[in-house]
Formats: sequence, structure tokens, C-alpha cells
Amino acid sequence: MGQNISEKRPWNEYSDSQQLSSAEVAEQLICNGFCPIPVKAKTKKPAFNDWPTRAFQPSDFKNSCSVGLKTGNGLIGLDIDHYDPIAVQQIRNEAEKRFGVGLARIGQPPKILLLYRCDFITKKQTLKLAPSGKAPEGRTEALEILSKGQQAVVSGIHPETNAPYIWETVEPWDIAAGQLGRLPQIRENEWTAFLAHVQETFGQTLKTTSKNDGKNSLNLNSSGNEHRAENFHSNHETSLEEATEILSYIDPSCDYDTWLKVTMGVKFLGEQFYGTWLSWSSQGTNHESNVDPRKWYEVSTVGGITFASVCQFAGEAGADLSEIAKKYKSKNSTEKTISKGDVEGIVNTTKQESEPLLQDDPVDLWDNFDPPKLPEGLLPPLIEQFALLNGKQMGADPAGLAVAALVTCAAAIPDQVQIKVKRHDDWKESPRLWAALVGPPSAKKSPIISAATEPLCRLDFKMMRKWQRRIQEYNALSAQENKGRQRPPQTRLRIEDATIEATQQVLEGSPWGVLLLQDELSGFFGAMDKYNAGKGAQADRAFWLRSFNGGQYAINRVTRGATVIDNVSVSMLGGIQPEPLIKISSDAADDGLLQRLFPIMLSNTAVGRDEPMLPINDSYAELISSLRKTSLPGILEKRPLEFDDGAQVIRRSLEAKHLELQSLETINRKLASHIGKYDGLFARLCIIWHCVEHSECATADDSDRELPVVVTERTAQRVADFLHQFLLPHALAFYSGVLGLSDDHDRLEAIAGYILTHKLIRVTNRDIQRGDRTMRGLKEHETRPLLEQLSALGWLNRVDALRPSSPPHWQVNPAVHKKFADRAVREAKRREATRKMMRKLSKK
Repeated sequence: MGQNISEKRPWNEYSDSQQLSSAEVAEQLICNGFCPIPVKAKTKKPAFNDWPTRAFQPSDFKNSCSVGLKTGNGLIGLDIDHYDPIAVQQIRNEAEKRFGVGLARIGQPPKILLLYRCDFITKKQTLKLAPSGKAPEGRTEALEILSKGQQAVVSGIHPETNAPYIWETVEPWDIAAGQLGRLPQIRENEWTAFLAHVQETFGQTLKTTSKNDGKNSLNLNSSGNEHRAENFHSNHETSLEEATEILSYIDPSCDYDTWLKVTMGVKFLGEQFYGTWLSWSSQGTNHESNVDPRKWYEVSTVGGITFASVCQFAGEAGADLSEIAKKYKSKNSTEKTISKGDVEGIVNTTKQESEPLLQDDPVDLWDNFDPPKLPEGLLPPLIEQFALLNGKQMGADPAGLAVAALVTCAAAIPDQVQIKVKRHDDWKESPRLWAALVGPPSAKKSPIISAATEPLCRLDFKMMRKWQRRIQEYNALSAQENKGRQRPPQTRLRIEDATIEATQQVLEGSPWGVLLLQDELSGFFGAMDKYNAGKGAQADRAFWLRSFNGGQYAINRVTRGATVIDNVSVSMLGGIQPEPLIKISSDAADDGLLQRLFPIMLSNTAVGRDEPMLPINDSYAELISSLRKTSLPGILEKRPLEFDDGAQVIRRSLEAKHLELQSLETINRKLASHIGKYDGLFARLCIIWHCVEHSECATADDSDRELPVVVTERTAQRVADFLHQFLLPHALAFYSGVLGLSDDHDRLEAIAGYILTHKLIRVTNRDIQRGDRTMRGLKEHETRPLLEQLSALGWLNRVDALRPSSPPHWQVNPAVHKKFADRAVREAKRREATRKMMRKLSKK
């Protein structure tokens, strides 16, 4: 059960947002953890087409625009779009009884939008409601669940009432109570029960005209499409016997996705088929007797699969559908036997009626992915101020200063401070980061690195001087005094120009971890090729890979003997120019070394200032010194940090999201590999946020005080937002802009250009092989991965053939020809110019 946010107030009390500008509303929404978007004034239409993937800043919001809020990524909206105030209030009461009181927005009474947190709903769902009789003509009344890919206007003028949107409780930009983290959290079991109640009490039921005089009824699915009960043909009614026969061909122990599709197909037939479904489902591994009714109602909110699809599944499983097919009637009422090919046609037709073609926004293959600016309100305040103030003074990108400072903090925090990632697992992480500042020589990479690491370098210098004095004292001892005494180990916080052997000696005496500084990372990577990519280079790369993970490291050498380093832990910070990095990426072994770096794409430099600054650099130096003294409570020295309940929910949600993002492997293997490190890097960043913010709270007298053990949900949410709103877009800009969006980027551009210039709506392997000369001669196994990449990029929609041995064909997303109409004209002119040039040259 969620927690109430505040008492309700009359809906006709205007929102405080009328006293704030759009930019001010957006700025506070960002601080509260939301993702605002600019919306055209007095409309519900976003002002920018790329709003689903773009992180907006307050400067993007003009005073005349409205403010929208992106849903998804943990935020959902329950939009009760109904004109009966009693029904609206009853649905709302049911939601608040089960979930708690969320934020409530009213645009056109009695309709209302409720905001909650939810991690398991990732797509929009629609449940049609029984008509109130009060809706304007043509309006459908429904409960819409807004999630990923949707938005809702939260501030501005409603286009129909011409009055401001208002909030019954508090506004989501309220500084004290409007934070995303304060919204009630919806749990899956509560949600299923709520949806079943609304479906049963308020859901719309249609009567069909059939041979059983309308006794067969069906509920609407989430797509909002009204399906006919005549599933295969307008003159055919599916019987229980036919459904049972078709289900007998499908293994009930199939994977969950197939089970869900079959369930949805049977659900489509009507409630009287529930027993047929239950009999089939109970034989499989997905059957749970105590929640069968819950699943039956749950799938009705997913929608889009008809029983014709179930018939196709059975056909692909080798079923003889001839007897069932004979029940189809042709136009002249004669019996007709339908083949599997006919079934495929029926399925495709049904899908076109019930499921719209791919509507994803296709990725611009010719575009440069611009990295975002440093977001406000996500970093620890001292780090953010250090980056912003020094950025203005130096004329450098604050993004580079912020990340360089985070790496420095990671190196300052002792490796003994760890976090237990999962509750019931031994997986632990330490605060260890690698980052690369990517930019041209003029991007001020060296000044950025110097400013961020100077306090740590100062501590390292003092530490080294103490070690040198110990060595002098050791060397001054006589042979008798030296007997049985070990040489003082080298203790350091930083290394720069060091061989593997020298680094290992440093780490023997520095179990807390060190910072590797590389003014030019190209030299670091190049040094590993000194053995011409032989065994020596492989050994070097293996060592650095190990240093990213930490832990013990055993050494057995003839000259140095045998030893065990307690903790091989290295944080890394360096700069590099794009051109050398492209060569390094193409030449080096793809062992994941490069993917462990957070790449930060530095923006162009500006003219610096020469003005008095706040004492931020002194505060930052004190922070680094304080982090160096971080310790856990005495009774818990051997116990790592841990996430609280809310933080664990966020971590699990991110884990699922990262797994989904790794499907990018079909497009860019290096980017997918980089994202594969995010689960651990999220935990490492949480340690840094936790330690920094508690060090900021410390005074000069208690700067070495013990660290709280629990990392809170609020900290985890800010880290998650920083990871996905800032670090991930920078990685996308790096892997797409510097290394190329795809490993086959040139070929993808060639296919995309061919699709545009020939205005194709359907693509096959043969089309590609007849197209651009760079594609001619490719075999099917070479073209199919390219088409699958275009599918992942939103250009194509795969349509499988009925026979597994037959190649698929690909439908072109209609949005391609609309979005890239200008590109198609330019591409056609370019190709024509090329042809003219070739004809001209051939005549010489």
C-alpha cells in the first residue's frame, strides 16, 4: 500500500504553476526526478519530434509553451478518461485503496490523471470502459495506463476548456512533496487485482451476432481494437471442439511468451472458452492453479493476438488443419479446403486489422548523436558546483570536470568500502571507475584532469615522501639490523608512467587502490602493443582487465619470486582524441578493455573567465581528504554497504533494462558490451554518491566519522538517472559518432538509401542484392544480419514465412518515407550525379 502524499483540495483551486514560468516548472521537475518535455501551447502535442529520446533542459522551455511529463522508467499515469463523475470517482477510490494517494491532475473534469511509480509496466495499456452516454460523438471512454513512449501535460492551458491544468494534491514540481521518489509504488499483485476489478465492474462487453444468438461475448484488449468473434472468416464461428483440437497441437510447456500469445488468442474467443484454456494451461509449466483467474484477466490487457495466430502456431507445429479448414465457406457457399498458406494469409490479414504496422520512430543513420549537457540536480551538490564553476572559469566542458571528479573520488575512497549488490548473493563492488575524456586537442582535456585530480595528487605526494623517508631509514640500517626485516612497501594513491611490474609493486603496498592518470590514453593502449600483439601484450591486457575488478592477484616469476597482491585495484582517468581511438578500436583485441571506460564526449571550449570564485576548490580538496578517511562503523567493519528496499527495486529495474538494451548487440557489439557493465557500475556509482554526500555533511571535527551502512532509494534513483540520462547518451554518442553506429554502418546507409530512393514498402534479400554495388554478391546469411539491424533501428518490420526454411521478408516502416523525405531527394540526386559521372568517364 502506498503512502498518502497530502490532503485533497477543491479541483477549482488553480495550480501554483500559473505563477511560474515554463522553464521554472521544468527545472523543478528535473530536480524532483521527472523528465519534462516542451509541449506546444494549448495543445497536447510535444514541441519536438525526438521527445521520447531527448533529455530536455530548462532552457528548452519557452514561456509560451506548456510542460509535459514523460512516463515510463518507473513512472506511470492512470488516465481515467470517462465522462461519468461517479464511475471516475469509483475507479479512483479503488486505485487509492490499493496503491495509496498519488498525484492527481485535472484537465477536463470529471476526467482525471493519477501518477504512481511502477517498475513492471513498460508499455501503454488501454482498457475500454462502458459508455457513459455523456461523451462527445466519436470519443471512446477508457482507462489508459501511460508508460514508456507516452507523455501527459502537467502545466499549461487545456486545449478544450481553455483553462489551466490543476492538481488536487500537490504539484509534481513541489519542492517539498512532489519528488518522484515520494509517489506510492504499485505492486504487481495489487495491480492485477485492481485491473480485474475495473474490467469486471466497468469494462465494456460487446455482443456478437452469431449462430448462438449473441451468447458469445468478448472483452476488449489493450490495443483498443474491437475484434469480431468470427476469428477465421466472416462466415465461420469457432467451436469449443475446434479450439480444443488446435490447442492439442501446441505444447503447453512452451516458453512464457508463446504461452501468453496462445492465452490471448483463446481469451479473444470469449469467456466461455475459459475452461478450454484452463484445461490446456494446466498441463504446462506456466500453470499456477492459485492464480489462473488472475492470469486470465491479466492477458486481456495485453491484446493484439487473435485465435488465427493460434491456428498458425498449430500449423507450424505440423498439425493437419484440413478438417477444420473445410468448415470455411467460400462466397458460393461451397466447402473449401484451406492450406497452411491460406492460413498464413488469414493470419497476416487479421494482424493488419488488429495490429498497426511498426510505428517506431526510425533512427537517422546519417545523424550525429549529440551528447547531453551536464544535468542539474543529480550529482552530489559539491561535485556539481565544482564542475560548473571551474567550467566557466576555464572555458571547459563541465561534463568532463564532473566525471573526472567522480573518478578522483572513486580513487580516494578506500577499496575496503564495498556494497553488497544483491540481498542473497555474495556479489560485492568497490568504488572503482574508468573514464576517458574524448575530444580534440583544444578541448582542454589536460587542464580538466589536472584540476580534478590535484587534491589527490597532493595527498599522493605526501604519502610518497613518507615512504621515501622509510626507505632511507631502512637503507641506513646495518646488515644485522636489517636481518628479518622486510623492505617497506611502496604506498601510493596515484601512478602515471609505470610498467606492469612497477604497478604491481605499488599495489603490493596500496591495498586501498590507486588512480592511473593518462594524459593521452593512446599512449597507454599503444604501450600494450610493444610486443606486436604477442603474448606480452595479452598478458598486459589481462592484468589491466583484472585491475578493473579488484581482488587478489598471484605472481610467480623467476626473478621476483612468488607473491600475492591483496588487492589489484586501479581507477583510470585519461584523455584521448577521436582519431587515435578509432585506430585503437579497430586494431586492438576485442576483449572488453575499451568498453570498461565511461566515454565523455567533450563539447567545444569557450572563452574562460578571470573572476573571483567561491571557495569551491578548497571545499573539493577537503572532500577528497575526507573520503580518504572513510570508514564503516566499528561493529560492522566486515559488513558491506547495502541497498534499502526502495533502492533494491530500482536496481532490479535497471538490471532488466540493461538486459533489454544489450539486444543492441545486433547493431553494435561494442556498445552492447559496454552496457553489459552497467549493473556493476551502477553499484559503484552508488558508493561514490553515498560517501560524497555523507562527507559533505561532515564538519572539520568529524570528517573521519563513520559512514552509514544503508544506501537509500533517493540516492539510488539519482544515480540511476545520471547513468541513463547522462552517461549512457555519452556512450551512445561515442559508439555511434566516433566508432560508427553499427559495425556495418556503411552497408546500412547503402540499404537505407536504396529503400528511400526506390520508395520500397517491402524488402527481400533479393532486393538488397540487386541494389547498391557494395551489396551485390552478398549471400543470404550476410544480408539477413543487416536487415535485422535495420529492424532494430526502427526501419523494418520482420515478417516470417510460414515455413521455417523459407527466408523472411521485411515490411518498411511507413514513418521512414515521411521522416526522411528530404534525404530521399538528396540521395536520388547523389545517385543520379554518380551515374552521370560514370557515363561521362566511360565516353573518354
